[in-house]
Amino acid sequence: MHLILTIISAVVLLFMGGQRAWTQGSGPDFRLPVDMAIESTGTLLVVDQHSQRRSIIRIDPLTGSRTTVSDDVTGDGPFFDQPIGIVIENDQSLLITDESIDAVIRVNPITGSRVLISGCPEVDDPCPVPLVGAGPAFDNPVDIAIGPAGAILVVDQTLATVMRLDATTGERIVFSGPGVGTGPAMLSPRDVVSDGAGGWFVTDVGLNAVLRLEPGTGNRTILSDAVTGVGPAFGRPEGIDVAPDGALLVADATLSALLRVDTTTGDRTVVSDATMGMGPNFLFPASVAVAADGSAFVVDQSQPAIFQVNTTTGDRTVTSRPSSLTISPPSGRYVNGQTFDLTLLATGSGNTAIDITATLDDNDVMPILAPCLSPTPLTGGGVALRCSNATGLLGLTPGRHVLRVSLTLFDNVTMVTSPRLTNEVVWEILLVP
Repeated sequence: MHLILTIISAVVLLFMGGQRAWTQGSGPDFRLPVDMAIESTGTLLVVDQHSQRRSIIRIDPLTGSRTTVSDDVTGDGPFFDQPIGIVIENDQSLLITDESIDAVIRVNPITGSRVLISGCPEVDDPCPVPLVGAGPAFDNPVDIAIGPAGAILVVDQTLATVMRLDATTGERIVFSGPGVGTGPAMLSPRDVVSDGAGGWFVTDVGLNAVLRLEPGTGNRTILSDAVTGVGPAFGRPEGIDVAPDGALLVADATLSALLRVDTTTGDRTVVSDATMGMGPNFLFPASVAVAADGSAFVVDQSQPAIFQVNTTTGDRTVTSRPSSLTISPPSGRYVNGQTFDLTLLATGSGNTAIDITATLDDNDVMPILAPCLSPTPLTGGGVALRCSNATGLLGLTPGRHVLRVSLTLFDNVTMVTSPRLTNEVVWEILLVP
């Protein structure tokens, strides 16, 4: 995820270019939505990985309203640390992968209570206590899926392995990975979905491909990549699900698009992006879940928002989006001496930002930024504040820097202020000769 970037703020500027920035739904905000599942009732369950949330949130798809299912204060049991993947069991219980604890946690969807069923009971790495369940330890479990016969697979990104999980005993068995199964080695598998017949499809952000895993053997073949199948090449294939017609829907974070993949030919077509379909654009689509009516719900990490997509027309509507503050450039690695603009994107009710505070490495930098920040109201609510050449103003030197920003939105018509919006980014400035 951490890349040396040469083009900064592009996604924010694209978002500002005529796109609406409305909020949708009430209830607890989410900060960093990373995955989603759809309950039998049609409600959405979203995993929020942000350090100040670490929660499972239920969303009404009609109103966008949000309620907390499980977090540090809702439900008992072991706390989440970095929850990332979710799947719903046949009894409607939830299975959550946590990539920091290196474990799978079962969550009661009514009470929010949590039970660790497989992996390490503690955050420390390597695990200082006996694992729950036999088999190889998880290293970075990022996704989980269930097949029609109840088989459960867990994707471990660091191990480049897909494991079969016994949800009763917690036992872990390698299904496909180094030394198990033939075919091209996975590099950085990200998401997995059942093909409905015992096999599986996996996205791999290292290979920029979708792989097919054969039932029983775990043998791997490339279903679709830059040389297999025609159509736009993947940029970063993240989330994957199966459409009612059997085709695959893949959320590509780099292309900011939802793609359709033919499971016979590997051909790729754009379902929805900035040029296909109407509505607000994706920025970083990371997960997709297909509803009973054939529409697709997409998690966009960067906005953050949940979109509903008409898979026939590509039209996009916001299902749920809290008030939020986005800082660009985002957390990541950058080259010493590289020039970038700073953009603060505050969305919510109101078009004026007031009471802005900003600290860099715990030092107040508002006297420096205030004369530079140029506001642009956003249609639908919110404001973008942009400061050109923030690199020079902030005097960033090689090393780690934390920028924390807080502000309030004010509505000049209703004279109402929004809840306080806060966020932070961590920039690693690399010394390049």
